[in-house]
Amino acid sequence: MRQTLFDKITANRLFSDKLPLETRIANLACISGIFGALVAILIKAAQGIPSGAIVFLLVSLAASTGLYAALTRTGHNKAGIIVLLVGVTDILIPYTFFYGGGFSSALPIYLVLAVVLQSLLFRGTDFLIMAGINLTIIVCCILYAGFHPEAIVFVIEDRRLLVVDILQGLLICSLFISGIFRFQLWTYNNERVKAEEASRVKGQFLANMSHEIRTPLSAIIGMTTIAEQTDDPARKDYSLMQIKNASHHLMGVVNDILDMSKIEEDKLEFDNIPFCFPEIIKRTADLFGFRAGEKRQTITIDLAPEIPGRLLGDDQRLAQVVGNLLSNAIKFTPEGGRIGIRAAWGGEEGGLCAIEVSISDNGIGITPEQQERLFVAFQQAESGTSRQYGGTGLGLTISKRIVEMMGGRIWVESEYGKGSTFSFVVKLARAPEGGGAADAAAGAGAGAAGAAVDAASYDFSAYRLLIAEDVEINREILITLLEPTGIRMDCAENGAEAVEMLAAAPRKYDIIFMDIQMPVMDGYEATRRIRALDDEKARSIPIVAVSANIFKEDIEKSLAAGMNAHTGKPIDIGEAIGYIMEFLEPQPS
Repeated sequence: MRQTLFDKITANRLFSDKLPLETRIANLACISGIFGALVAILIKAAQGIPSGAIVFLLVSLAASTGLYAALTRTGHNKAGIIVLLVGVTDILIPYTFFYGGGFSSALPIYLVLAVVLQSLLFRGTDFLIMAGINLTIIVCCILYAGFHPEAIVFVIEDRRLLVVDILQGLLICSLFISGIFRFQLWTYNNERVKAEEASRVKGQFLANMSHEIRTPLSAIIGMTTIAEQTDDPARKDYSLMQIKNASHHLMGVVNDILDMSKIEEDKLEFDNIPFCFPEIIKRTADLFGFRAGEKRQTITIDLAPEIPGRLLGDDQRLAQVVGNLLSNAIKFTPEGGRIGIRAAWGGEEGGLCAIEVSISDNGIGITPEQQERLFVAFQQAESGTSRQYGGTGLGLTISKRIVEMMGGRIWVESEYGKGSTFSFVVKLARAPEGGGAADAAAGAGAGAAGAAVDAASYDFSAYRLLIAEDVEINREILITLLEPTGIRMDCAENGAEAVEMLAAAPRKYDIIFMDIQMPVMDGYEATRRIRALDDEKARSIPIVAVSANIFKEDIEKSLAAGMNAHTGKPIDIGEAIGYIMEFLEPQPS
């Protein structure tokens, strides 16, 4: 498509649409002012102003322009604008006053233009300061000329030259102001088109979300009804399995939405813990093995032997990227297809190991036009993708952000109808040798998250757990899940009740699962009061926060209140048992 002049201008970093609109207008005003000042100086030279003054004006303009360009290039746009304005108003205007005929010239027009420029670029106190500086300079020039009329060394005596001087001033100001208005109009139309497209895309995204959320909900409600109405144990088990699968899918949709929200607010956080890279790849492949098996697909893994076994980073985020790409490969590859996971060694530099991971398939492939939209938020390769294959359209956007925060990049190579290869590079440090208990705990937690846990294989009958939870069904779920471990359990329906129960018998309980949002007293305040009790065991009893708020700031807030750990809702039995094991010693079963 043919580019207009304004399209070419906006490709420049000074007018990039990534900059705020006011900054772009300011840059346009500055560029226009530079050319306007240059034209005015050249016209003055033609009128006979002494060459020394012309050289000084040109040098001043060049210096101001150079400083403006240097400051803008380093991101200090406001400082660059101020430097340029000081160069133009505080140097060029006085010289124009004394060497251009004072007010018997186009100077009043330029003063008005300066005020207009400052009103466009500055607000409030900044505008008053800049306008005050200009006013002070002009008043000083007038006063000095009043006492020393001979200071105005050049006066335009020819009326025709005076008219020309005024007309060229009006012409420069008109072009300047019309250029800004034209740019504003173009920007407005461009932003309106972008806003309409964004509204359309997000409207389609919301429609996809409605489908993605309602589909598992319909399965959950429908299978629950079937389970209630049947007496066949096999049919009940089948219904429960479908309810579990639909619930996990729904949780995945919610997690994608939360991750996208954190990305847009620039709050996506990362852990930096030791982990086993080959184990992450293999475990992620195992998690999706069932889905691949349903379509009779083959998954192969090829890991370069040079890749260190233990690295430092966020293993869960890395697994999320691999899982997103693997899920897409399974989704868009027909039955009996082949999917390959390959990790290549990219060398080590500056203490960071470069690892390239590729997920290849022989599926439907992607056209070049579709590839351009792949990593854009709220979009999929084509509008019919979500209807045919499902998905939120957020996975690749989230993956792109995660990879970038790990110092890498992500890309795709594909031929329509022949398959695709999604690749990404991450840069991670080697983990120190001998990770000890920290690594073991991390590995146990990761394993628990990825596999079903048999609670009956643990014996915590020697311990008593206090559950502080205001929602009855949540208490019932936790009690039922932990019941096979033999642990004895008491319940408090709010934080105040939990504090009272512990104060009455501080040595009765060995661990607390504390909900955060409860009536009467929340989990934070309850924890602080428990830690303030006059009993050593109460001050040191392990308290695990249980909350649907799982952002890093929520976890940090829980720890700051005195809790020992934080787990999310819906609660994972493996994670719950993992925390009990971390703080208590299980008995042989």
